[in-house]
Amino acid sequence: MRTLIDNTLREGEQTPGVAFTVDDKVEIVSSLVEAGVTHFDAAFPESSERETVFLRRIHDEVLQARVGASCRLRRRSIETLIDIGAREIFVVMPVSDIHIEGRLRTSRTAHLEHARRSLDGLAEELVVNVALEDYFRSDMDYTRDVALALSELGAARLFLADTVGTVAPWEVSQRVSRLRSLLPETVALGTHFHNDLGMALANTLAALRSGATHPTAAINGLGERAGNTDLLQLAAGIRYLLEEDLPIHLERLYGLSRLLMARTGILVAQNNPVTGHNAFTHTSGIHVHGVLADRRSYEALPPEDFGQEGRLVLGKHSGRAHLRHLLGELPDEKLEELLLRTEDLSLERARRARRSGLLEDFEAFNDECLGVRPEDLREDEE
Repeated sequence: MRTLIDNTLREGEQTPGVAFTVDDKVEIVSSLVEAGVTHFDAAFPESSERETVFLRRIHDEVLQARVGASCRLRRRSIETLIDIGAREIFVVMPVSDIHIEGRLRTSRTAHLEHARRSLDGLAEELVVNVALEDYFRSDMDYTRDVALALSELGAARLFLADTVGTVAPWEVSQRVSRLRSLLPETVALGTHFHNDLGMALANTLAALRSGATHPTAAINGLGERAGNTDLLQLAAGIRYLLEEDLPIHLERLYGLSRLLMARTGILVAQNNPVTGHNAFTHTSGIHVHGVLADRRSYEALPPEDFGQEGRLVLGKHSGRAHLRHLLGELPDEKLEELLLRTEDLSLERARRARRSGLLEDFEAFNDECLGVRPEDLREDEE
């Protein structure tokens, strides 16, 4: 059973320039729960007292949410989370030599012993998740020993983190499959992918096909640097590529994308998959002709599944089929006149967009190209 874990409120808030109030966080969790997302890596209480306030509020106000808090691999840090009432924790444990030797200035053996002391007996009190930081640049023999030790300590899930976003899907499949074969079924594997080379979604799906069951993702792909796996794109990928059902209402996630843009000021690109303004928009003559004949020719994903509508937009490469769709049958010379007018206006519109940095409303531009509203033109012909 796949369980999607949202990390918008923890790592998503690590996006440069992003900061959520407690009310923001409660609103976002509530909206995600309504959309069917119920598991969260949502706070880092050591960083701020407000995180503690949020955790206490969410436990009281959103009962369906299973909210975990993150901390470093320190017994004192973990006990602090227990003291504030955390029921589930995400402990970050570096496993690559770059972090163990270069950052922490310790040895593999000493680091593993430190983990044993820090986590001993905790699984009896709460759900313990361990994020294996920089897993995909670690030594496999060492991480095997770490994973088995964590399993013996009662860790419920191990999250395999591509901390710098440079692993490739084929390597993900190999390493996830190998680790899955070594662990008891009682220990689930989760993922945490960064998007530095634009492969976070592909890597997450590769991991799911290879035995992982608990992927983390953030709304609009928020996160450090180039961000994390995009939550809505991942939900779509699981539904349409892995052909598995999740108890998630895809049509509500588009609204969440807009909510996060409003709360962060960070806009998704117009050509962003699924959530971008152009995601279900067609303009070239061949594409529009195909969509008018059979939407499936150029729309594999139904826009209504994501709370959107398909749009046909006039532009420099528009064709006759699009104009006939808007205006009905017209003489060839009229069609040629309108196509030329559309091309000229498209170039002018592009110049305006370059000057202002804004792309104007599609529907208004359609009317500008036609010169009049389609219904008015039909009345004139009659």
